Amino acid sequence: MRKCLIIFISFLPLNFIRIRMYRIFLGYKISNQSKIGLFNYLACDLLEMHSSNIGSFNIIQCQKLDMQNSSIGKLNRIRFIKTCSLRKGSLIRSKNSIIGSFDYFSPFEDVFNFEIGENSLLTSSHYFDCPGNIKIGNNVVFGGINSQVWTHGFDINRTMIVGDVTIGNDIYVGSGVFILQNVSICDK
Repeated sequence: MRKCLIIFISFLPLNFIRIRMYRIFLGYKISNQSKIGLFNYLACDLLEMHSSNIGSFNIIQCQKLDMQNSSIGKLNRIRFIKTCSLRKGSLIRSKNSIIGSFDYFSPFEDVFNFEIGENSLLTSSHYFDCPGNIKIGNNVVFGGINSQVWTHGFDINRTMIVGDVTIGNDIYVGSGVFILQNVSICDK
């Protein structure tokens, strides 16, 4: 029933109607200054948007989405993560994937979290594997296309290895970059 309601709301023609329906039927906390485009699948246990925007055709399926004066463009997939947090001025443009594990399967606690600091930008077609935690600092740009961040892998015995990725402040990451688990990049 909830899935049908989420899909129905995504087809409603006016932004203020969609916001009102999200508030009434799903309990989402969305400010009047926020905008949500058409045809989004927004399935969150807790959604808080303050002066933020979500474009069209996104799939966002997480326990908590927290947006503070930030934007998500179009055609993005954010699935199977516990927390997705975007700080002031941050932007996820288009066709990016932020994916955890189905049903949060992991032997580790406090994982599946994705956080972007202030004034950071993910351009287009980047992939973030999030069975661990990914923390992106302030003023970070993932430029170009097809960069990947991985928080898990396997050893030769097929044992899952999970490690967080932390990216500091004031960093530019170009096209086609691979960042693996347990990597921490310092500021500047």
